[in-house]
Amino acid sequence: MRLFGLGLLLFIFGIVSSIILVTLGMGKFYLFVIIPVFYFTGVYSLVPILFLITGILLMFFQLPGESGSHSHWKGDHQNDNETHPGEIAGKKKFGGVIMIGPIPLIFGNDQKLVYIAIGAIILLILILFLYYL
Repeated sequence: MRLFGLGLLLFIFGIVSSIILVTLGMGKFYLFVIIPVFYFTGVYSLVPILFLITGILLMFFQLPGESGSHSHWKGDHQNDNETHPGEIAGKKKFGGVIMIGPIPLIFGNDQKLVYIAIGAIILLILILFLYYL
């Protein structure tokens, strides 16, 4: 958890330093659809970029069980067949679509959920096309 917390702190420092540079006139802020875009000039622009990238990498590479709170990763369960409150017995089902530009990445282990995700993404694309026409 310490590594994740440090990454989160660096990420927040990156956002705050980006806002400070924009307010000082050393950068500009744009909103591209829903994605915030910062444009900086000068040497000081490296500071928020380094904070943001380092923070994201530290949060991304946090290993499960490293903090000790996820004991099931270390094999400490005596009986893995028992269900806990709020847990559904049986195999978990999932499905989804990740859009990277115009390329959809479809994943899942349940055919019905994959079809629902594909339908949702087609509906989303149609709404975007109709909005920008």
